[in-house]
Amino acid sequence: MNNGLELGLVGYNAWQLEADEEAPTTDKAERHAIGAEAGYLWATAGVILKGAYYHEYDTQAGGLKGLESDGNTLRLQLTKFF
Repeated sequence: MNNGLELGLVGYNAWQLEADEEAPTTDKAERHAIGAEAGYLWATAGVILKGAYYHEYDTQAGGLKGLESDGNTLRLQLTKFF
C-alpha cells in the first residue's frame, strides 16, 4: 500500500418501481446525478479519507407533481483500519 490520491467520476440513477397509492397520476419518480470523488490513503496511519460531490441534473416527482427538487450532495467518509 502506498500513500496516494485517487480521483474519480461518480453518479447515481434512481427510479421508483411502483406508483404511489392514491396519487392523482400513476407517474413514477426519478433522480439522476453526476459528480466527482477524491480519496487519499495514509497507509502508515491506516486511514482513508474520501469526499464526493453530486449534482442532481434531473428529477421527477412522479405522482407528486410540483414537488421536484434538484439538489447537490456532499459526502465525506473517514475509514480507520485496525
